Parts: sequence; structure tokens; C-alpha cells
Amino acid sequence: MKLIPNLLTVSRILLTPIFIYYAMRNEFLYALIIFVIAAVSDFLDGYLARRLGVVSKFGAILDPVADKVLIDCAYCALSMLGYVPFVVSVVIILRDLMIVSAVLLCMVRKIPLQMRPSWASKVNTTIQLVHVIMVLIFYHASVQYLMDVLALVVLGSTLYSGAEYARQYSWVLQKLFRR
Repeated sequence: MKLIPNLLTVSRILLTPIFIYYAMRNEFLYALIIFVIAAVSDFLDGYLARRLGVVSKFGAILDPVADKVLIDCAYCALSMLGYVPFVVSVVIILRDLMIVSAVLLCMVRKIPLQMRPSWASKVNTTIQLVHVIMVLIFYHASVQYLMDVLALVVLGSTLYSGAEYARQYSWVLQKLFRR
């Protein structure tokens, strides 16, 4: 029972290349099924870890990595196929790189850091997952206006979440760049 949350997290990483394979082949039904399974695993792993009382340092580190791998790869694939604006993917990836870079710099500089996802980050991840699912469902429908609006919502929530991280962890930047 203790391993279930971490296995769900690892499964999300392992499902990502399968999702990419189907998405790049325009087999969106299979891509959708794989992505939904991966998205559900994102919600289940944390819930089960807390519910079973098996929250681990490994899971706390791997879970956001799995999220970034799945979401960043999904947006790259959908942008390459022309279903998501390129700028949305760039902003998502830049935000994630900003967060990962800050964490890595703290590790190198031995600055203690307890990263906890903010409310804005959790909402942002949910919006991104739902957006990808909507794109996969409606890729062939003439609802481009809806997809553009959803892309703008994702863009806004990603920018807000990135700014929230920057504000919340501004003390880290001060420590990193203080001489």
C-alpha cells in the first residue's frame, strides 16, 4: 500500500511517451485515453499518499517532476501539430524551467527550501490538464474560438502561477544573488 502513490507518479512519467506517440500520429482517441489516465493519476497519488499516511520525500520531489514532464510534453506535441498556440507552450515551459532552476540553484548553494505547491499552482495544473483534454476531444470540431479562449485562460493562469511562485520565494533569489 505504501508504494501505490509513488507507482502512480512513476506511471505518469511512463505514460507520457505513449501519449506523445499517439498524439503525433493524430490518433487522438488513444492519446486522450492515455492522457486522462495520467491526469487522474496526478490527483490520485497525492490523495492516496495523504489518506494512507505515506507521504514521502521521494514522492514530494517526483510528483511535480512527473507533472512537468506530462504537461510540457503534451503542450509541445499539441503546438507542433498546430492545435495549441506556440506562445502558450513557451510560457508553460519557461515557468517550469524557472521553478526547476531555482530549486537546483538552492540545492547547489545549499539553501534549505521546502517547495509546496501554491493554490495558484494547483489550479494552474488543473486548468492545463483540462485544456489538453479539451483540445484532444475537440481537435476536429469547429470550436476554434473556444480553444482560443481556453488557451488564453491557460496562458493567464500560468503567468499568474509563475508570478505567485516568484513572489512567494523572492527570499530565495535574494539569498542566491547576495554576495
